Amino acid sequence: MTKNIQKIEDIVGNLHEILSELREMPQEDTFDCFQDIEAYISDYFSRPNIDELELKKMLVSFVDELYIKTMEMPQRDVFTDLYFCNIISHLFLQFEKKQIFAFFILDNELRDDRFKLAFELFGDAGFSTIAPYSFDSLEHSDEYTTLPTLEYKKLEKQIDKAKADARHIFYLEKDDSVDHLTKVLAIAEEFQSEYVCIFRNESIEIDKTANWLMGNFSETIITDQPSHKN
Repeated sequence: MTKNIQKIEDIVGNLHEILSELREMPQEDTFDCFQDIEAYISDYFSRPNIDELELKKMLVSFVDELYIKTMEMPQRDVFTDLYFCNIISHLFLQFEKKQIFAFFILDNELRDDRFKLAFELFGDAGFSTIAPYSFDSLEHSDEYTTLPTLEYKKLEKQIDKAKADARHIFYLEKDDSVDHLTKVLAIAEEFQSEYVCIFRNESIEIDKTANWLMGNFSETIITDQPSHKN
C-alpha cells in the first residue's frame, strides 16, 4: 500500500502526503499500490455489523476534509486525477453501497481556480456536482470572476436527477451573484431519509468543521452573511 495509510481516515486525511509518495514511486508499482488501497477500503466496509451512525459521522468528516484538502492543494497532476478517480471514488462508492449518501452544500467565496478544482475533483470522486453558473470557459486563475447564472428550475432538475441516480451531491455557490441556498437547503431537508446533509459557509481558515444538518434546518440557517474567501 503506502506508508501514509495506517487507518481508513488517512485515505483523505493524508491525501497530500500520499500523492507525494505516489509521485516518487516507480511507475510499475503504482497500479499494484492502487489495487492494495482499493482492497483495503473494500475490506473495511465489509466488516460485519458495521455501525450506520459511525458511517454517517465518517462520511461528514470525509466530505469536509476532502474539501479542505482540495482548497489546500499545492499542485494538480496526473497522480491527483488518478487518486481521485480510483481511490477517492472507490471510498465514496462504499457509502453508496450502504445506501448512505452525502448532500454537501457549500457557500464560500471562491476564486476561479479553486472553484473549478473543487467542481472537477469532487466530480472525479463520484459526486454529482451542481452549481448555478455557466462556466464552460472558466480558467484556472486567481481571479474572482462573476459568471452567467442559471435559473433555479435547472438546478432543481439536476438535483432530482442526482437523487434518482443514487449519487452523492455537491452543490456550490461561489459568490453573491446568485442565491438559491434557501431553496437548496429545503430540498436537502426533504432528502434526509436518504442523505446526510452537510453545510459549510465558512472558509477553511476560519472553521475547520462543516455542519451536519439534521431536523428542520432550512428556515433556521442564516445564509445571507458575507462569504469568506478561499
